[in-house]
Amino acid sequence: MIEKFAALIAQIVQRSSEGDLEDVRKLINQGTEEWVGLTIEEMREMSDSKLISRLLKGVSTAEGRNRCFMTVALLHQTARLHDRTNEQGEAVQCRLRALALLMTIRNFTEEEVVPDFVPKLALLLEELKGFELPAPVLAALMHHHELNGEFAKAEDRLFELLDRMEWEGRTIEFGHSFFHRLLGKSDEELVAGGLPKEEIESAIEELHKRGESAKSPANSR
Repeated sequence: MIEKFAALIAQIVQRSSEGDLEDVRKLINQGTEEWVGLTIEEMREMSDSKLISRLLKGVSTAEGRNRCFMTVALLHQTARLHDRTNEQGEAVQCRLRALALLMTIRNFTEEEVVPDFVPKLALLLEELKGFELPAPVLAALMHHHELNGEFAKAEDRLFELLDRMEWEGRTIEFGHSFFHRLLGKSDEELVAGGLPKEEIESAIEELHKRGESAKSPANSR
């Protein structure tokens, strides 16, 4: 199953390199219908939670996980097709959906079971550089970095969330929980994660200041 799908992705990449975009479109449509049971348009219209629920419905855990991986790969290839046809909005939309889905399944999947045809997280983030990531995706990235011991990267995502005024109140509380979890780590773990204890204490002070600022009359109007 995985090998056959990987061959389809390789064929899509080959046709794209040859400039046969119409054939690429046909192969993507064929792949979504055969392997996922949804069209790209249906995937884009569904909420993240509804899409995941649909992909997991009526199948084993392993099969559902593979369907999610296939969906991420097909969305990424569709985004690249939109790049070639100068449809930037559609390309970004496909990448954001692929990223959200990948983040959801990666947090519950060991690295070694991720097939080679799935785009790397770093690649999707690089391709989305310059575009605003949705707050739930930033929160998922923060969680991912924390799980992987990348505490400085997790902190960066937290402060990106804090810069979203509509999320500030919830994110300050979210941030306090994050930093207090880190204070339970050893000094060696914190240094390895790029966020020593002194910086955590400084960040907690910054969160406190932001919280007080958010409560001030000037910001409540």
